[in-house]
Amino acid sequence: MRFNEGATHRISGGMSLAYTRWSNIQADYIDKGGLPSTANIGDGRIISLSSSLLFRASRELRFDLSSTYNDSRVTDASPFFLRVIGETGISLDSVTTGYPGSAHLGRIPNVARFSARAGLHYDTHLRDDWDLSAEASTRYVGKSRLGAGPVLGGAQGNYLESNAKLRLIMPRMTISIGVSNLFDTVGNRFALGTPFAISNDQITPLRPRTIRIGVEHAF
Repeated sequence: MRFNEGATHRISGGMSLAYTRWSNIQADYIDKGGLPSTANIGDGRIISLSSSLLFRASRELRFDLSSTYNDSRVTDASPFFLRVIGETGISLDSVTTGYPGSAHLGRIPNVARFSARAGLHYDTHLRDDWDLSAEASTRYVGKSRLGAGPVLGGAQGNYLESNAKLRLIMPRMTISIGVSNLFDTVGNRFALGTPFAISNDQITPLRPRTIRIGVEHAF
């Protein structure tokens, strides 16, 4: 569903609803020997609701917002995975959901329940053939699970990352400055360091605040 498409409308946006069925989902787990392995954990489904909104404050300035909500479930655990879990002596509920006693088989690993993004764009003409372009954005990545099982069930995500960029565009040259991870946010992109020293304390961190200055010249 979309409304007010095209550059002539001050406000435009859209929304979508999707239902996805997954078969033979590949996921990481720790086998009975303590080694990291990958196997089919079974079948699952994801219901996704996405929305977007664009607001044109003026010809030069515009804002955009977008978000996605995912409801994921492992609906039919594979016999192999059930056997592996049985060998550990741990209940299936605690392995697949992280919440003992839950009635369903749990969320699909590496699928964040919620994510959102907000952006600002500004473009203006300075003089002659000189243009100025500025943009800034912030993105939230929600929580997800690394893999299947209690050892690889650590949480990841749940961080906010911001970026900004300024460009001065001249007839034969463009000068730019960009900053990624503007507020030097500390976050966990992926809850694993080395698979041979599994621990919930392992993380793959965000790149620290990074400043880039660029010069482009046409010949």
